[in-house]
Amino acid sequence: MKLSRVILCSVLVVLSVTAVGQGRMTYSELARELAGPKPILEYVGVSFENDLEKNLDNPQDLSKPDLFNKYLYALIKNDSAGYFTINKEEVVFDHCTFDNDLIFKNVKFNGTLAIANPTFSGRKSLYPVLVLDSSLVTNGLLISSQNTIQRIQISNAQIGVTFLLDVDNVHSVAISGTRINLDDPNPLRPFSVFVGKNVSLFSFDNSEVRHTTGNQLLGGFIAASATLRIRSSSFYSASTDAGLAIFASNADLKNIILIENTFDVHVMLYPPVDVAIKLMDNSFKKNLGWEYTGLAPSSVIDWETIPVSRAGQYFGVDGGIFPDSLFFNGRNDEQLDNRRRVMQLIKMFKGMYDLYKTGGDIESANAAYIVIRDLETRYLQRVQEKDPTYETFLKIKLNQLMKVYTLYGTSPARAIIVSGWVILAFAVFYFFFPSSWDVTSKSRLISNFRDFAQKNEKGYVKPFFVMMGGFMISVLNALTLSLNSFVTLGFGEIPTTGAARYVTIVQGFLGWFLLSIFTVAVINQALF
Repeated sequence: MKLSRVILCSVLVVLSVTAVGQGRMTYSELARELAGPKPILEYVGVSFENDLEKNLDNPQDLSKPDLFNKYLYALIKNDSAGYFTINKEEVVFDHCTFDNDLIFKNVKFNGTLAIANPTFSGRKSLYPVLVLDSSLVTNGLLISSQNTIQRIQISNAQIGVTFLLDVDNVHSVAISGTRINLDDPNPLRPFSVFVGKNVSLFSFDNSEVRHTTGNQLLGGFIAASATLRIRSSSFYSASTDAGLAIFASNADLKNIILIENTFDVHVMLYPPVDVAIKLMDNSFKKNLGWEYTGLAPSSVIDWETIPVSRAGQYFGVDGGIFPDSLFFNGRNDEQLDNRRRVMQLIKMFKGMYDLYKTGGDIESANAAYIVIRDLETRYLQRVQEKDPTYETFLKIKLNQLMKVYTLYGTSPARAIIVSGWVILAFAVFYFFFPSSWDVTSKSRLISNFRDFAQKNEKGYVKPFFVMMGGFMISVLNALTLSLNSFVTLGFGEIPTTGAARYVTIVQGFLGWFLLSIFTVAVINQALF
């Protein structure tokens, strides 16, 4: 990500070296040059003085932010789309001073617009702003500023080719309703945002970033500000390896907020331990990588929108390229051979589990715990393949049983359901064996069936109900024997013969074992 910052600064330096406009200039002269025939306009260190009051039919106070635009519109005729077109290859403002806010509204730049370190002096307003509103920049927007500015606002704009933003000492930066279409053939991250530590809020709302050339996207957001918020926005790239990095470069960053976004690119998060992460209602269509160091207690993570099978960590990524070969999620044998990375991945999900448990979100905590135990089971299976031992084998089987029976101790209700099926299955077996608890019902059931099968003066209805009554008694006796064996109440003498005697012993052991697990699961959830 540092390389993108170098590129941005280099571009602005090159533009500055070739600049021709020095000294002082009036707003009306600037407007005429923007409307004029020169293909390139580059201003370095120019002080723009507001002389527009006398040039307008209806003079206005100099603090009015749209004064420059009104004069510009008097010189340029808007097109059918409502834009006032500036046909320049480049328009560059480097270390320039402005009397008023620099606001472009409904302006179309058929080229590159670069603004570096603007200063607003002599204004009557206390809150200088740089605004690009409902405008279009076809060949790239570059904004860099270390000067004190109240607000940078880009709203309802369209930007093509490349977008580079590097700001500090700005109270707030707001990008909203903006469409950024990147088709720069340069694979070095055409979309890069650097937010310095003196920016209290950076917001990227209701906007879209698209990259269709197939080169590696994207770059991303590097923030040291108090809050980085990305909301209701979408990111797309035609490249399968395209990645968007969201990187905290300084401990001053306190919040990373991602709400209701669609990420059709790989996403990589680099938050330090004390940054509050808020991930809510996002759609991650590709990998979600997380350089996990911990979670601040105030973090909020919507588990349902985390792509569990595609959540993991990147190792060895270079720039904005995020190939699957460098993504670790513990889903194949080669990855499971690396115990250290498996433990790091478990640590990441354990952090989420602790966050949910502390916040009282039982459902999400249980889901995270299941993912941890599944990962552990896959790891043990891989260990068993390479170096088989009875202990590892038993660990695997116990994990598998725990998952089937109680979802690793997170669902006592599931244990009750499974126990019911176990009791029923054994009851079906006992039904066909004699029992001292059930001496006569089976012989009577056979007799009743014969009465029902033979047509006689009794008819069919009465024998049928008599037969079903006997059947239900036999079933009840079989269920009673199965339940007694399962809950290990014990017998003075095992009340059955043949193979069923031994089956009751097996069921008694199984019942004792499963009920112990059930008890642990109940306690685990009760003490959550």
